[in-house]
Amino acid sequence: MKLTMKHTSAWLIAVLAASLIAVAPVAAQDTLQQRKLLLEAEAALIDLRAAELLSGKMNDAISRAKAILIVPNLLKGAFIVGGEGGNGVLMARRADNSWSAPVFVTLGAASVGLQMGGQSSKVLFTVMNDAALEALLSDKVKLGVDLGIAVAHKGAGLEASTTTAARDDIFQFAVSQGLFGGGALEGAVVEPRASWNDGYYGRTLGPKAIVNDPDLVSPEADALRAALSVR
Repeated sequence: MKLTMKHTSAWLIAVLAASLIAVAPVAAQDTLQQRKLLLEAEAALIDLRAAELLSGKMNDAISRAKAILIVPNLLKGAFIVGGEGGNGVLMARRADNSWSAPVFVTLGAASVGLQMGGQSSKVLFTVMNDAALEALLSDKVKLGVDLGIAVAHKGAGLEASTTTAARDDIFQFAVSQGLFGGGALEGAVVEPRASWNDGYYGRTLGPKAIVNDPDLVSPEADALRAALSVR
C-alpha cells in the first residue's frame, strides 16, 4: 500500500511518541539514586550536628573548609577480613562563600585483622586546604596516605579520638551504629563516580568543571546547601 505524506507524518509522530514514552521512565530512573543520596546526605549532616560530641568542632571545621564530603551510609562488616564502602557527595566552597554543585564520589577500603560484627556510619569529611581539594578533584586518592586525616567519632561504647597525622588535610566526623572499633579511614580510596555525575548533569563533566561552574543547575542540592550554611 502506498503511503501518502499525511500517513507518513502520522506514522513518524506515532513512532516518536512511543519512543519518548519508552525512554522517559529510564531518564527519570537515571538520577533517582543521585537525588536520593543528596537527601540522605542532608539527613546525615543534621544527625551529625545533633551529636553533642561532634557539633562544636564540626561546625567550626565546616566554616573553615574548602569543601565537604558526606558519605551518609558507609558500610563496614566482616569476620577476619573487612571492608568499607559507600557513595558520597562532595561540594566545594566558592569565592562568595556559597557551595558548588555536587560531585558524586565513591569511598572504598579493605582491611585485614581480627574483626567481628558490622557497622553503618554517617561520615562527614571537611577538606581544609586547596591542595587536598585539588587532589580529590583530580583522581582517586588514599586517605591517610596521599592526604593527612584526623578523626572524631561517636558510637556505642566509643570515645572521641584523633590520629597523629603529619598534616590535617581532612577532618573526619562520624556517628556509628554497630559493633566495630573506630578510627580514621586510613587507606580508604576516594574517587569520582563518573557515571553518576554524567547521568545527573546530562553530559560529561569532570569534577573540576562541576565545582567551578557557578551556573550549573542542581536544585536537588539546595536543601543540603542550606543545611551547610547553618551555624
